[in-house]
Amino acid sequence: MLTSAELAELFPDPDPAVFPTLTGRQMPEHVSGFPGDDHHGFDAIKLAGRIAIPPIMPWQRGNLRCLLRRDANGMWTHPDAVLIVPRQNGKSEILLLRCLYGLAVLGEKILYTVQRWDTGKDLHERLATMIASRSWLRKRLKKQPTLSQGRGTIEFTNGAKMVTSTRSADMGRGLTRIDLLIYDEAYNLDESASAAVDWAQMAAADPQTIYTSSAVNAFQHSKGFVLTDMRNEGLRGADRLYFAEYMAPAGMHWRSLPTWQYANPSWGVIANEAKIQKPLRKATTKAGIASFGVEALGRGIWPVRDEDKPALISADVWKTNKNPGATLIGPRAMAVDMTPDRKTVAITASQWTSEGRIHIDLGYHGPYSAQTVPYIVGKVLRLDPCVLVMDDQSPAASMIGDLEAAGLTVYSTNTGELAKSTGDFYDRALGALLNHTGDPDIADAVEGAVKRDLPGGGWAWDRKRAQDDISPLVAGSLSTWGLVKFGAQTAPVQKLVHRPLAPAAVMAPVSSRFGGRGLDLAAAGF
Repeated sequence: MLTSAELAELFPDPDPAVFPTLTGRQMPEHVSGFPGDDHHGFDAIKLAGRIAIPPIMPWQRGNLRCLLRRDANGMWTHPDAVLIVPRQNGKSEILLLRCLYGLAVLGEKILYTVQRWDTGKDLHERLATMIASRSWLRKRLKKQPTLSQGRGTIEFTNGAKMVTSTRSADMGRGLTRIDLLIYDEAYNLDESASAAVDWAQMAAADPQTIYTSSAVNAFQHSKGFVLTDMRNEGLRGADRLYFAEYMAPAGMHWRSLPTWQYANPSWGVIANEAKIQKPLRKATTKAGIASFGVEALGRGIWPVRDEDKPALISADVWKTNKNPGATLIGPRAMAVDMTPDRKTVAITASQWTSEGRIHIDLGYHGPYSAQTVPYIVGKVLRLDPCVLVMDDQSPAASMIGDLEAAGLTVYSTNTGELAKSTGDFYDRALGALLNHTGDPDIADAVEGAVKRDLPGGGWAWDRKRAQDDISPLVAGSLSTWGLVKFGAQTAPVQKLVHRPLAPAAVMAPVSSRFGGRGLDLAAAGF
């Protein structure tokens, strides 16, 4: 890892004689890298001087050196690199110089990918202008640079080639080898697009991949997970990964000049107070302030994968609701849910306790079979619940027709009622107002559940991982909601919810349609 002394040498304070107005912090807030040979980096800085572009700032020089650093075996010290900088600071200059050096000196095959073509077109034209400005570079061109909608190409006589392209499944077309792959605007990088060029990069002897971007705003960038994952790797100091992030910590006030200077390394040269006023005027709402923080201060709103999210109801909280010896009173409410693959059914019952809590019992959790409907009918006959609830969007809703044909009335929740059932269950769990026996299947469902936003507001349970089965939790939430809505009522409500069950002679045809397979009645609860 780089020492503090090495970092200070890489990112020194600007020379006032060269940069009299530069007041931005040159050192990244977060940085991770490894030592190596910088001769390519220094040569690239000299190349920048030869083409007479404006002097590159200390932070640009330091990052360029790290991108071009070699190890003792002559391989890239950092085959992967991540550079996260607030917008309008000049990170493109670093990439232009890295590409120009790769073309003119290293003879690389380069694929430069962008999210929006206007970004790629601008970079291609700027690089072509750099090359055209010097005869010794023009002479190295194999042919004149070409530019079409969504794709630009530059080729040198040494075999080097650079393709600038918007990201797509065929963005690597024409490149059988990719030495340098750049993902610019990586805040919205689709995993499938990156997979499209993996094999072409594997053909290179010493490939390098660079991810550059402003910070991710999870509320706007639905495909921010790739950059987030790479950032997390950088924060933990992953081996052979270079990571540099410029941002202002949360403790610094978002409207102050020192904060703007801290987050923006080019403050005073590119970024300044006049330019920042326009986005600042729009920061009048909570969402606007958050967006300003992302774009201007580098304070990313980084997405969290569902499988990495903590349980909404922690194991400790769930344990506080455990009381297998509670006294149950009053009516029951029942509910049924089914997994999306239609293989597993959960049947729950909820009932009041003498302490005023709601007890949840998982009566059955197992395979869905031809016996499931007659089993539910039998349970309703025996337990006489005040209501039988299913969500109208659940796979379990496919059983409603057969249950009604058997004489039952099923209450189907709509989206709003589903949201209420979830929110009520969550609030009761956190307030220790539920009661359960410690059933491991319900505990697993609670651990494997995350939020799923619903249209029009509210939320419902969703699975963390594809393999998670949350049907006991969904059913438990529905039966709890059903008890609150109907369980405090008296017999007339039961008559509203339940039609009289059909006599056995009428039910017999229903049972005959569901042969015995898969349902273990002996293992069922209630």
